[in-house]
Amino acid sequence: MRKEICASTLVLALAACGGSGGDSSGSGSNSSGGNGSGGSTPRLTLDTRAKASACDISAPKAGVDVIAHKADGSILAQYKTDSQGHLDISWGSDAHHLTIASQISVAGDWDIQTSLEQQAGDVGRLTYIDTSLDGQCDCTSFNIDSSEIDASFPSHNLYLQGVNIGGYGGWSEQVCKNNGTFAPLNLVLVPKESSVPGYAAVVDLNAVAGTQVTLGAALFDGAANQGTLLNVAANVSDYRLRTFSLTEQGRQNRLYWNNQQAYVFPELYANNLLEMVQKVNLADVAEGRMTYSSLQRKRVVDASATQSMALAQNSQLMSDEVGGILAAIMNDTQVDYDFSATGSGRDHMLITLWAHEVHWNIDGPLKGTIPALDLPENVQQAFESLTEPAIYFGSYGYGHSWNIHQWRSFLAQKSRLDSEDLSTDRDNYEYEQIAVYLNQ
Repeated sequence: MRKEICASTLVLALAACGGSGGDSSGSGSNSSGGNGSGGSTPRLTLDTRAKASACDISAPKAGVDVIAHKADGSILAQYKTDSQGHLDISWGSDAHHLTIASQISVAGDWDIQTSLEQQAGDVGRLTYIDTSLDGQCDCTSFNIDSSEIDASFPSHNLYLQGVNIGGYGGWSEQVCKNNGTFAPLNLVLVPKESSVPGYAAVVDLNAVAGTQVTLGAALFDGAANQGTLLNVAANVSDYRLRTFSLTEQGRQNRLYWNNQQAYVFPELYANNLLEMVQKVNLADVAEGRMTYSSLQRKRVVDASATQSMALAQNSQLMSDEVGGILAAIMNDTQVDYDFSATGSGRDHMLITLWAHEVHWNIDGPLKGTIPALDLPENVQQAFESLTEPAIYFGSYGYGHSWNIHQWRSFLAQKSRLDSEDLSTDRDNYEYEQIAVYLNQ
């Protein structure tokens, strides 16, 4: 991370509390690796694919940069995925950290993923959105008229696929087929006030003749279309509620509700999840803004039962830890961190640097050391000029009391699924996060 960014972030951290590049040290090929030889050396495998943004068409992504780091963060060896997007390398005792970096746009923006204390084994399948594949999708532009809904439900906002489109009256929506069929249109009427209920409807575009779709008020007439208001018991008063449904098309209707009143639609969607979110402003100074967020997610098993939610409240602990990390970076000293006291169900920490030009995730165990990570010169160039940078520091978990290696193995297995994961494995999710938005 550029030191001037860390300096600005440190100022914010202190306000909230009240108060390198280098040459590669080795190189490697796809098949042999640079940290061992012979059949006894553990191996690390991964696959990279490009996927269209509009449909499920995908293809192998070749040439993705893969870097093995020594314990001190220096580069042990560098590789690239082959023509099939595959990598199989030795992962000996000198290999400690892993970075995977790929350009993800015509403009040259980078996606970088670094895993601290990486062990040998399967990393899984990494998928990158590639809009150049959209031309292969089978898409149709539907003309949608929602004027009757707008007129019939003035006390609601109409959401389509989780996006507020109330008041537009009509628009054109491009929908692309997957496996020869269109996914359904998911509509939700979100109340503007607490005196009216929420509604939802599902529209099957495969049954539409032509491209004109008229959405009438009768779509919401059935008993299944009226939502069930959740009775939520919370441990804090300042929060927002968000829901979504897991379907074969992925997460649908992910949206926030007004007035701390959330609805689900059990007869339309079988797998409904509730999230409680709190966001607190910690500092707002010339250098930027710093916030603390806490989230908890649970599956709604019985919509008629009380949904007990409890947000972790460790804003001071989190901001103190972030301040310590940044001070160590500024002083060029070893960066030790400890997020282990933030919650019993956490399994990893994550630091994200986000800007228009680069998105860099660094994940690791809840307690550990962040080395001075070297990156290849072609990747380092992405950090020379960053637009609207932000840094996020957080601890995350799914309530399984896993260690970092169990968590990574779980994600690797899920990444190789060819269908949506409808299991309960990721239901009980929670995190705490410090976010820093810099004025640069």
